[in-house]
Parts: sequence; C-alpha cells; structure tokens
Amino acid sequence: MRSPCRRPSSVPAALVALLTSAFSVPASGEVSLEGFGLVRSLTVEAPQSYRDGGFGRNEFGARDAEQFSLGLARIGVVAEWSTLAGWKARLSVVGQGSTESYGDQDLGITELFLEKEWGFSHGQTTVRVGHFILPTSRENVAPGWTSPYTLSFSAINTWIGEDVRPTGVLLKSGFGERSQFELGVTAFGGNDTSGTLLAWRGWSLSDRIVGYSEAVPLPPLSTLADPTIFGEQRDDGSQPFGADLDGRVGWAGFATWRPTTTFSLRATRYNNRGDKQLHRGEEYAWATDFELVGADLHLRRWDVLAEWMDGHTGMGNLQAAHVRARFEAFYGLISWHTANTGEQPRLRVSLRFDKFSTIDIDGTSAELNDDAGTAWTLAVLWSATRSLRLGIEFQDAHGDRPQAGLEGFERSNGGRQALLELRYRFRLASRSRERL
Repeated sequence: MRSPCRRPSSVPAALVALLTSAFSVPASGEVSLEGFGLVRSLTVEAPQSYRDGGFGRNEFGARDAEQFSLGLARIGVVAEWSTLAGWKARLSVVGQGSTESYGDQDLGITELFLEKEWGFSHGQTTVRVGHFILPTSRENVAPGWTSPYTLSFSAINTWIGEDVRPTGVLLKSGFGERSQFELGVTAFGGNDTSGTLLAWRGWSLSDRIVGYSEAVPLPPLSTLADPTIFGEQRDDGSQPFGADLDGRVGWAGFATWRPTTTFSLRATRYNNRGDKQLHRGEEYAWATDFELVGADLHLRRWDVLAEWMDGHTGMGNLQAAHVRARFEAFYGLISWHTANTGEQPRLRVSLRFDKFSTIDIDGTSAELNDDAGTAWTLAVLWSATRSLRLGIEFQDAHGDRPQAGLEGFERSNGGRQALLELRYRFRLASRSRERL
C-alpha cells in the first residue's frame, strides 16, 4: 500500500468559519458538561484483531487466538452551551488507552455542531450544522452516543460509529403532540469512504467511536499490497471522516412515528453518492447506500429494541479492479430493569442477538469480500450511586471470513469476550455570560 500524503484535514471552510464564530461568541444561557470515565478489565479469546494485523472482528484479539487479558481506560466528554441568537453549540470528544498497542489512542472529536430550534403551533423545527452522528440508533441514546443497555454496541451501531457520520446540514421537523410524526433530511460531505470497512474488513463488535480524521486499520489483504490491484490505498487504513474527496453531496432522510409515549418506529435512507474513483493517489471514494429501520418499545420494567439494515457498497472502475458488495444486519435486544429511583435504574440486565453478513457481488477473483456471523451478548449493569456504575458483559460471536483463509489466517473469526467495567459519570451545569 502506498504511504498516505500527510496534510491538514479539516471540515469544509464554510463550516469552520461558522463554528469558529459561534464557539467564540459570548454565552447567553446554560453551559453544561457531561461525560464519563471508565476502566475495564477484558478477557478475550479471539483471533488476531484487524487493528493488530489480523482478520479478527473484535477490537482486541490474540495472535495465537488463545485467551489473554488486558486493561483499558476511556474518557468521553460532551460540552454544550448556548450562544447568541438562540444557537446551541455542542462538542463531543472521546479518548482511549490500553495496556496493549492497538491503533490510535489519542483524543478524537466525534461531534462538533451548532443547532437551533424553532417552535410553531403544531410542532417544532430543528437545524443542525457541523459534524454529527445521524440520529438513527435505538440503543445508543445515552450521552456521548453510548448505550444504557450494554457495554458493547450491536454490529449495526458499531459500524455507524466507525464509518457513517455526515459533515453538513440537517433539518428536521416534528408534528403533532410530542412530535408524533417527525421528518428529517441531511445534505453532507466528508464521508466518501463509508463502506470500506464492511467490504475489506467485515463486521465488527465493539463500542469504539472513531474520531474525526482518525485512520482505521485494515486487515492484511494481498490486494492492498499489490500495486496492480488496490496497492495505492493509504497504508494506515481508511479515514472514514475528513475532507471531502469527490465534491459530491451525499444525503440521508428519515421519518419517525411515535403513536404513544412507549413506542417509536424510525426509517432511514442513506446515500453518500461516492464516485468510486481513487483520489489524491491514496484513498478511494466508495458509493454506499442503505436502508435502516428501527423500533423501540418501553414497558414498565422492560425495554425491547430492534434494528435492521440492508445496503450496497462499491468502488473502482468496472473495467478494472473493483469491489461490489451487498450487506445486511439485524439485532434484537431485550432489557429488564428495576424501578427507576433517579436518572437510571439500580439494576439492568440486557440480552442482545446480532446477525450480520456481507455478500461479494462483483464477480471478480481478486478477493472474496463475503462475511457472515452471529453474536450473543449478555450484560448486567449495577448503579451503586447516581455517578458510579459497575458492569459485566459476556459476548460469544461466531463468524466466517473466507478471504482470511486464503490469506493464511483462520477463516473462522468469531471470539469470546468478558468485560468488567467501572464507570464514573458526571454532569455539571452553570449559567454564564463570560466568553468561552
């Protein structure tokens, strides 16, 4: 693979100017800071991770696929404040470090945007401008786009946290009591490589959210080392979020129906409109589109969630080396909890089932991008205080990656993982008129 050309990476100039001016104006309302810090002990029995030169789908794995343990620390912070003219600004960052060396461990920006709401007689309209995660997830509804149900994310939301994030403008309007109906649309750039990970790496299971301009490692595919095939791809992996490559505007639209306070249904359509060509001699634009349907039901002591995704991705000229693949994934989650005595229940027990696949449809013999797997995840979360939570999670994943076998690795790339976590949550709020 060709070494990437190092250059400053930034959001489009117009967004930089808007965000810079907004983050430097006097605050006119409440300033809030919330987030978490956690430490974990992990016991893993899984093949060598894609982050460490293998084909394992877990974030961590052993070179010999035997059981091993490691420690991990992570911090996430969401800062939010009001600016002049009623705009609200938000900055989210996340950082991670571990006792093993796996990819980037620096702080990274996960969201940076401005938002403003306007009320009207039958609902409200919201405009968001900047770099943000699409509001699709049914499970990732806690601050910092984390899950209140489990320690890891589903395969669908793992991929979204790694590879799907617009830099642009979002407009949504809610109608009726409690915004019973909601419609939204976004136009964006800077997400041209979305789809790379599903085709060249396969589905993954973790709770790592990729930061802006961060490169995600790819497994050791021989086609990425061959200069006559895909050898011009940057050698540190794929950069999902950064400067726009092809100048094309992508779009996403979603609709939500909330017939009651306990049930909601959301459908999303995403299309990054990538041109599938190599750019700057180091990275391909991928044409990726998908449909995502999710539902959640909340009863007295029970929560039931489900999401289903179906899409296509591809890159390259049809007359030369290229990739075409279809992908599909589903998860169902059921969670029981004790009665709420504050912001969260004292005890929560959740069980999730994931099923995912990628099907190679390009008809070429260069590589097989097929991937298929299932996973069961059981999590028990106990809140000792309003701020301190202890969690334990067991995950058993099974997967088949044929290309791994052709590259000399084990094609069965599932794994077992046990996590023990201590998490501290904090929230600070104050009213200020000083410059931030």
